[in-house]
Amino acid sequence: MKRAYFCKFFALIAALCFGLTGCKKGSKGLTPIPGRTGNGGIPGAQPGGPANPGTERVPTIPDGGADGTKLVTTDGRTPMPDRYDPANYNQDRSQFREQTVYFDLDKYTIKSSEQPKIQVVASFLSGESKTMLEIEGHCDERGTAEYNRSLGERRAQAVREYLIFLGIPGERIHTISFGEDRPANPGHGEAAWSKNRRGEFILLRPKN
Repeated sequence: MKRAYFCKFFALIAALCFGLTGCKKGSKGLTPIPGRTGNGGIPGAQPGGPANPGTERVPTIPDGGADGTKLVTTDGRTPMPDRYDPANYNQDRSQFREQTVYFDLDKYTIKSSEQPKIQVVASFLSGESKTMLEIEGHCDERGTAEYNRSLGERRAQAVREYLIFLGIPGERIHTISFGEDRPANPGHGEAAWSKNRRGEFILLRPKN
């Protein structure tokens, strides 16, 4: 009887050890995202420690629901609208070419020097209520493709939230991240990388 008891005891210990080992194996290869300890609902983002503790968020004014309630995601961001139909809009990449927003390495904080550019965009959109906007997030070539795609999305989202803070309705603003896939400068030094860490604006004009 004692032998059967000890066999069950050791079997239980072995099962617990196997379970703990399996959990550790499942967490290998995860990419930490700047300023975030969870994935925040962003595709490709993985749990990890805060790589940049000093990363800041711009103030957020969430969209209001029809019943007056505020709509906001679990991480405090304004919900994204449904994807617009490109067939109904003409893309204008020249209108805000001079307002491209640039970021520091590994950051999605909007620098004070870049904020006037976003204010120009907000002023224009306020007078053109039928237009919409797409914000592209880009990164330089350093880091993994997964990391850069997630960082590019955070950069685009940060610009979007700033526009909402300035009074532009969130349903007019879409974001997309290209990570490192579409560099503005194909070089491999800081002069090129500084131009690739950016958020670009595409004005969407209705065809009808």
